[in-house]
Amino acid sequence: MINSSEILLILLFPINVAIIQSGGFIDIYINSNELVNISGVQSDLYFNSSIIQIDYAQQGSLFNNYSTYYGNGTIDNINGSIKNLFTVILGHFSDNKPGSLTKIRFKIMQIDKVSYLNLSNVKVADMNGNRVDVIVSNSSYKLTYGNITGFVKTN
Repeated sequence: MINSSEILLILLFPINVAIIQSGGFIDIYINSNELVNISGVQSDLYFNSSIIQIDYAQQGSLFNNYSTYYGNGTIDNINGSIKNLFTVILGHFSDNKPGSLTKIRFKIMQIDKVSYLNLSNVKVADMNGNRVDVIVSNSSYKLTYGNITGFVKTN
C-alpha cells in the first residue's frame, strides 16, 4: 500500500498503440502518481536489447509548467540500458499531480518475445532536496503482431 510520503513510478504503454511489428516503434512512459510533491527524479532503465532498442528519450509533460533541467541519459543498446535519466524543476517549486516524467521511444527488433523493463537506481527528491520514498512498478512485455501483453511486478 502507498502512503502519503511515497511516490509510485510506473512504466506505461499508451492505450492507442499502433500495430506492433518488427522494425516499428513504440513509446513507453515513466509516470508518477499524485500523492507527494516532487521536484526531481533520476533513474536508469534496463531492457532486453535483442527485442527492443532505444531510439531516443525525452522529458515527459509532468513539469511542463516549470523551468527544468533534463538529462536524457546515456543509451547503451548493446547491453540494454539507459542510465542517468533525470529531470529537475529549477527553483523552489514542486508538483504533486500525476503525469509523465519521461517518454522513451523504442525500436522493435523482434516480435513474439518477452522483454523486461526494469527501473533501477531511482532517486526522487522534494523541493528541499529531501529523499522521497519510491515504489517502482517494473514490467515484462510480450510484443506480438498487433498486440502487447504486459506482466507487472512491483518492487
